[in-house]
Amino acid sequence: MKSTFFLSLVALLAFGLAHSPDAFGSLRPQDRPHRDPLEAEITAIVEQLHAASSAGNVAGIESLISRSPDALFLGAEGTEVFLGHDQIVRWWAGQFAFFDALGYPHGGLRVVSDGRLLQVRRVGDLVLAADQAVWRFHRGDVTFRLTLVLRKEGGRWKILQGQYSNLKAGGSLPL
Repeated sequence: MKSTFFLSLVALLAFGLAHSPDAFGSLRPQDRPHRDPLEAEITAIVEQLHAASSAGNVAGIESLISRSPDALFLGAEGTEVFLGHDQIVRWWAGQFAFFDALGYPHGGLRVVSDGRLLQVRRVGDLVLAADQAVWRFHRGDVTFRLTLVLRKEGGRWKILQGQYSNLKAGGSLPL
């Protein structure tokens, strides 16, 4: 009887830990009862990034990217590796010019997200964030993931590293 009770208690504790908001990051933020201020602040930055991308707003992108020479952005294609603030901003400007030539308003590629990040974690003076959203191309939608590392600069969180992962199998995008 004691061993059954003990095993039941262990099972309940294990289940509770595995499904608690603070245990191993197992619950998505939207499943948690309350978002903390850091999560709200980082979510706002990701929303600003999506809005700047949707509008073809180079200045908006530039304001979010770290000035560190070690800033890094990886696009969805394997050849898209950009190091340093200026190179990252030039890449974004090139993306906007490309999409503008294809008829996207102001070169912006519309991004739709539910505004609930998959994960936000503080690690020392850095914040790790992950989002899943959708690019709205003229000929169809493509789901992607965005992973960010942010660091405070001048009292504001800036994107130190970013990586897009295209979840469309087969390669070509519905431009």
